[in-house]
Amino acid sequence: RKHVNSLGKKELDFLPFYSWECLTLQLSHRDVDLVIRNESQMNCLLKLLIHSMRTMDGHKGTADKMLEAMNKQSKEEYLKHTGKQLISESVAQKIKQSNEHLLFRKVYLKYLILRIRAKISFMALKKRQTVTELFVQTILRCYNEQQALGL
Repeated sequence: RKHVNSLGKKELDFLPFYSWECLTLQLSHRDVDLVIRNESQMNCLLKLLIHSMRTMDGHKGTADKMLEAMNKQSKEEYLKHTGKQLISESVAQKIKQSNEHLLFRKVYLKYLILRIRAKISFMALKKRQTVTELFVQTILRCYNEQQALGL
């Protein structure tokens, strides 16, 4: 980070890759750093890793206890709502899939927010401003444009 902060404006335009294009896989004996420039391919890989690792925070299996609690609560609500005593295997599977989709989608969206934050920080760095200054300047510019249009 210190190295990037010391670069000039022109050098910032020609970086080999950006932080939001990087992904580090921590294996047992080494780290593997990947640079994926295609955003849709990065999204697919993130989704695959989240689902296959069953993760909430990047560590394998951290979503399992949360999913167990969500499934238990959903099954109890289903039994209460329908008045039945037992849940069929197909309904239990649908509940499980629905909860996995819901939880893993939230995890994926958090990674998207991190990507957006990295892009905003880089925009501020390129303009040699703080993020707050960047936001205020952008809001002021939009306000002035709206005023000029008479809106």
